[in-house]
Amino acid sequence: MILKDKYFKKPLALVTALSLGLLSCNLSAAVEVSVTADNEKWVISDRLVGMHHLYTEDVDSVYNGSIAAWASQVGIGTARYPGGSVVKYWNWENPTGILAGDAWDPDWNQAKNEPASQWMGLDEYISFVNKSGISGMFGVNSLSGHKFNRQKDSIDRAVRMVKYVLAKGQGGAIWYIGNEEEFQHGSVAEYAQTFKAHAQAMKAADPNILIFWNNNKASIKHITEFLANDGGSADGLETHGKWPYGGKPGLPPGTFDEWSVEVPLLDRKNNARAWRDAANSYRDIAKSLGRPGLLIANNEYGMGKRKNYEGFDQYSKGLLLTDMLQEFVLGNWFTTAFWSNIRGSSPEDALINHKQNYRMNPFHLGMGLLANAQGTMMVESSSDHLQVYGFTAKTADEVTVYLLNKSQVAQPVNIAVAGVDLDIVNAPVATTMVGTKDKWGKYVTTAITYAKASNKFTGTLPALSYSQIKFPRAASALPTPKSVTNLSVSADPEQVQLNWSHAGLNKFSEYRIYRQINPNAPFELLTSNLTATTYTDMDVVVDIPYTYRVVVVNPADHESVAMEVSATPISSKLTTLLERL
Repeated sequence: MILKDKYFKKPLALVTALSLGLLSCNLSAAVEVSVTADNEKWVISDRLVGMHHLYTEDVDSVYNGSIAAWASQVGIGTARYPGGSVVKYWNWENPTGILAGDAWDPDWNQAKNEPASQWMGLDEYISFVNKSGISGMFGVNSLSGHKFNRQKDSIDRAVRMVKYVLAKGQGGAIWYIGNEEEFQHGSVAEYAQTFKAHAQAMKAADPNILIFWNNNKASIKHITEFLANDGGSADGLETHGKWPYGGKPGLPPGTFDEWSVEVPLLDRKNNARAWRDAANSYRDIAKSLGRPGLLIANNEYGMGKRKNYEGFDQYSKGLLLTDMLQEFVLGNWFTTAFWSNIRGSSPEDALINHKQNYRMNPFHLGMGLLANAQGTMMVESSSDHLQVYGFTAKTADEVTVYLLNKSQVAQPVNIAVAGVDLDIVNAPVATTMVGTKDKWGKYVTTAITYAKASNKFTGTLPALSYSQIKFPRAASALPTPKSVTNLSVSADPEQVQLNWSHAGLNKFSEYRIYRQINPNAPFELLTSNLTATTYTDMDVVVDIPYTYRVVVVNPADHESVAMEVSATPISSKLTTLLERL
């Protein structure tokens, strides 16, 4: 049913306690999960799961090597540095170690600077990035130049930082300019103009970087105003938000009971936007403005202030955050960065608990499971239970089902997998995040067995748990398929058409086409399950260059070497002019 709540601007779809009871009363009924593994959706970003260094809180004693080793082991994608609001005061050449300590402020007393052992410097961060094998994400201070009338100095400082990072082996990194300051430059347009001046100079120093701007409300009006004034320099939008909300909007706290039936998770502060839907909405807005391919990030997600939620213990906070990260996977976001590694207050809400000898909080368990999904192919899957849901991804070696059980009872589950040949001799490997008496949580192994009669896999998901279930695929002796040949392309104002030839069809399953719009961004899956040797891309914008890769895929999901071609749909006016010539 639809409930209207006083603190939502729009009606919010929630299930009542009565409805929940109807769904859960028959505990003997198994949850039915259906997977169609040959229905391919998109490639999950390899930089989706990110950490967040707040440089002023990251004392040297935390990073003794174990955190970097963990990040490397589980495959964390990126880590934001130097943090959120602190970037507005950040001077990489003369850090103060104080959140609001700006070395450019004429009134700042340098004697107040914190010792270097109490904060993470740029070299220390780069060392962490290199040890963990992740992609760096670097912040630039653009506000101090505005505040102290030092715009040129600000741009020059940003360029020096880019060159320094490039010299340290971190070329082509992700960058962000400013943080939650869209109106501190005067207006969204003025922030965009400041952003443009910095970004263009930074890209001249390293043309391979990706640069994000920040707008948390990210309305159509704001996005339109920014993109009209940034000179095409922004590669992506990062929009922050937490559960149930961030900041101090004066809303009632979110409760554990509300979370247990809230599907999908919502940002109550910003028109109750659903994280799994928001990225596509922003991409559609950008495309309508002639900016297709805009990358979307939430580089400050997590729990709000402690007074913003009720009823959670240390473990259930970790499960909530796992739920939130899964929503970004379901929404096809590019990057996220969890807020934050260390928090001065609410240490249970950080990734690392500085009050417990820097022990990692329960969320690191869910984060580790989800990091494994990065770079894999999202495929179609569904669940028939409100509180048991997730997603499925595949590689050439396995199909992996991720399932959250946010109910307080164990849930029997049947999993039907179609569209691939699985190895039913070797049992699936199911790793499950569960609660413990001490509330720190742990991994356990969940038994999943094959039932021949139903051709389904069965097991029981523990109450309040998150599971990663890996189904091995049948071994294949098929060779890598041959690449396409004679790949050609033609374009007009409304479409781009690809044509190719292919030999060796006896080992052929499908063609996949990947497309790249921003030359520094990864290729994204455009379409798959093709059997014809032609494809017309009608989802294009004039005067935007597109690069395509066509691959051949065999029944074991092995891809051929990609063949690549580029084209630019030309506006009708230019087309007419060329015809006259």
